[in-house]
Amino acid sequence: MRALVIYLVLFHCLSVFGGTLLVYDGTTGQLAPNWHNFSWATVSLTSTTYVHPGDKYSISLVCSDWKGLYLTQLNEWDIADYNTFSFWINGGDQGNEYMTVQLIAEKNSQTVTVADYISGHQIPAKTWVKVEIPLSHFGLVGSTIKGFWFQANSQAGNNPIAYFDDIQFTSSVVPPSNGPNLTVNANQGRTPINPNIYGITIFWDSSNQQSLGNFAKEIGLPLNRIGGDGTTRYNWQVDTSNSGDDWFFMGGNGNSNPVPGASVDSYISTNNQYGTKTVVTVPIISYINKFSAWHCSYPKNLYPNQQSYNPYIHPNNIDCGNGKTASGSNILDTHVLDHDIPNTPEIQKGWIQHIVSKFGTSSRSGVVYQLDNEVSNWGFMHRDVHPSAVTYEEIVNRTIEIAPVIKSVDPSAEVAGPSEIQFAWYPDWGGEKNIVYYLQAMQQYEQRNGRRLIDSYDVHYPDANDNHWPKLRDVDALKAIVDKTYPGTKISFSEWSLSGTGALNGALATADQLGYYAKNSVSFASYWGLSDPQSTIAFAYRIFLNYDGKGGKFGNTYISSTSSDDSQLNVHAATRSDGALTILVINKTGGDLKSTLTLIGVNVGSAGQVYVYSAANPTSIVSKGTVAVSNSGFTYDYEGFSLTCLLYTSPSPRDRQ
Repeated sequence: MRALVIYLVLFHCLSVFGGTLLVYDGTTGQLAPNWHNFSWATVSLTSTTYVHPGDKYSISLVCSDWKGLYLTQLNEWDIADYNTFSFWINGGDQGNEYMTVQLIAEKNSQTVTVADYISGHQIPAKTWVKVEIPLSHFGLVGSTIKGFWFQANSQAGNNPIAYFDDIQFTSSVVPPSNGPNLTVNANQGRTPINPNIYGITIFWDSSNQQSLGNFAKEIGLPLNRIGGDGTTRYNWQVDTSNSGDDWFFMGGNGNSNPVPGASVDSYISTNNQYGTKTVVTVPIISYINKFSAWHCSYPKNLYPNQQSYNPYIHPNNIDCGNGKTASGSNILDTHVLDHDIPNTPEIQKGWIQHIVSKFGTSSRSGVVYQLDNEVSNWGFMHRDVHPSAVTYEEIVNRTIEIAPVIKSVDPSAEVAGPSEIQFAWYPDWGGEKNIVYYLQAMQQYEQRNGRRLIDSYDVHYPDANDNHWPKLRDVDALKAIVDKTYPGTKISFSEWSLSGTGALNGALATADQLGYYAKNSVSFASYWGLSDPQSTIAFAYRIFLNYDGKGGKFGNTYISSTSSDDSQLNVHAATRSDGALTILVINKTGGDLKSTLTLIGVNVGSAGQVYVYSAANPTSIVSKGTVAVSNSGFTYDYEGFSLTCLLYTSPSPRDRQ
């Protein structure tokens, strides 16, 4: 008994010695005193399959779907004395497990993805790698926890086994690693930045207008889009549309006395309050919604025995189905004219005339006209009125039929089309009748008629999918194709978003994409559906539009900005009309990186101001003082998972001219 007491005291002393709490020790295969294994998975604390050098055991975790390794104390304890959570991990025979870790408390921490803190962004097979996660990256409220769990989500597959060792909390300071070299050259790549790339799709309603309106004022929101699947069949005359496959092909809104164009008018008016331009979706599909009373394309009395029905809305006490048989096959709608009418140039011309009469021409109102929404998706989303697959020949024909009326009413109008869905605009989709075919047809129309139909080739969700451009990002590649095929045509991205892992949850990817929009002279872009002005995505916009809380903005002329490894650090730079130089550096890794940035063609004085948005403080952009600099450059430590904006107010020679 005495020997056992001595052992426990010794174990505890070793566990906390030197500012370290060792929760699991591979030399003994045991947990620290008062720690318990409450895992909901097949777990062994004494595995010998893969053992870290110098130890005897490791923890093994069978990574079947959503299973977890949960180590906990029964009561909460304070981790204020520690700053890092670290462990060794081995991917076993398969590797590349999708593993997350979370601190468990009264209010659990954010979920952190383990691979984000590993070079190469994956857990290696048959190899031990040390992972060090700053506790600040967990976004914990307070400083007490009960424990932590590792969890493998459904992407792990095939029940791989991962191994852990030396799991601990430490107060050690992890020095920054050497990062890639960065270069900013004001003599090359000078490109005007269109401020409309910072557009956001905000869905105004009474519950959010104050908070999102304040955000729009704060950043000077340049553009807001009215779009989405429901706008494809919008009929301005009855001010309603049809939701298509999104929601039981429901049409109307129950308004028995609709005001033509009222909902869009309200949207434009609200945007105008904030000096924000509006992207309006003009339908070019063959049919649009017929009336405003609630109705649907697949009523049960016409199409019985459907797979499912709308549980909430029953027009005339009739159930509305999803247009599929009980076995899941699509039902052909043979009563299209019961709920839709043919979409004609005259109808759309009347709508443009209405908008111009109420708000003025585009040069005054700021309205941008977008041709439909994700046209290649009609055969799925709106299969009731368009049951066959869409071809680019049809898209060209519908564009030529509808688009001319816009500029006939408003010659100043900017028109973007065909607002294509991801996949469909890639050159490996559609054979010869693809993006090139469409652009060639638009060019031929201009040559025959002496005027453009589209000012911007518009697509959705760039960089959402891989393996289409082996050596280029989607934005770069799209610009290259458009410039080659139909010179003078701009590119736009009227709907986009990029998810991301890590503590900032997509903010890094969003900021990086905005930088590429700036580099490629994108005419406008609109992030899909920002609803929280305190979200990480909102701060990605602030780093460009209000980094200092006083209206400080990223520059308006992009200049050459390169990284020797943009998977770790990327850089975007621009000069401002007041002569300032702004540089945005994005650390995509979980660890701090020290890098040298070389400056060419600028005169920056002796110091620059630094503003950082990071996982260490995800609720604000923090002023970090100044960084010493010479005209040849500077060296700086970039926090893990961070956006760092550097401002130099001394003008460059070219911008003083």
